[in-house]
Amino acid sequence: KMVKNEKIYGTAVLRRKMKKVIMEICPVAEIDYIAFTDYDTLKPVKEVNRNTICSLAVRLHGVRLIDNMRFY
Repeated sequence: KMVKNEKIYGTAVLRRKMKKVIMEICPVAEIDYIAFTDYDTLKPVKEVNRNTICSLAVRLHGVRLIDNMRFY
C-alpha cells in the first residue's frame, strides 16, 4: 500500500483532493474522469499501491487532455 507519513491513501480521498487542486488552479476545467485501476488487470481499486494507475481526462478551453501515471 502507498504510505506517506505513515498514512495509507484511499482512492476516494485522492480523487477529491485531485479535483480540488485542478479546480483551484483552473476553475474553467471540466473533469471528465479520474480513475484508479490495477496495472495488470485494469480493474478499479479502492486503495493506492505500487501497482496502481491513475488515469484522468480534463477538458480545457475545448481541448480534452488525457494522462495517466503509475504509482511507485
